[in-house]
Amino acid sequence: MGTIMRKHHGFRDFLYNNNDILLAFIITVAAAMLIMWRLQIITDYPKSVAESAKALAEAQAQTEQPTITPGAETETPDETAATATNITASYDAEGKLEYDITVTLPTSSQEDALEMLFNSQLIVNEEEWKTIIEDEGLPSDTIIARQYTFTAGMTKVDIIKTVTGTDGTGGEE
Repeated sequence: MGTIMRKHHGFRDFLYNNNDILLAFIITVAAAMLIMWRLQIITDYPKSVAESAKALAEAQAQTEQPTITPGAETETPDETAATATNITASYDAEGKLEYDITVTLPTSSQEDALEMLFNSQLIVNEEEWKTIIEDEGLPSDTIIARQYTFTAGMTKVDIIKTVTGTDGTGGEE
């Protein structure tokens, strides 16, 4: 029998026999290097999304909160801003507003404007709103969004007539 002659090509045989494994290894190393290079950005992404969502929520909350200030004009703007969200309406025994209150009703929706009236205690709740609307025959679907100053002595009916524009002023003061 003859001897089997083998050709030994060295590097070319090695490359041919192991090219699939070598390619997978190169791709894996490249992906690992890319991930390690961008790891800080990748791990900071959820935090940046949360911060963006928080900032957006705060911005929306600031535009939707009632701006309620007492009628006293001796306060500085900083004092008014600090206490504005803590002031709510107060009525006397006859159902008249005890002091001037300024409220800004938002333009976003009628529900938001009603919520603003409820938050400031000018109107207690939706049931009271509906009762006054029905008793007075006022339009329930029209609230004029703008800033109002409700003066001492106004009743809830006067307030609702003002915000619905049925007080003869068309919602203007």
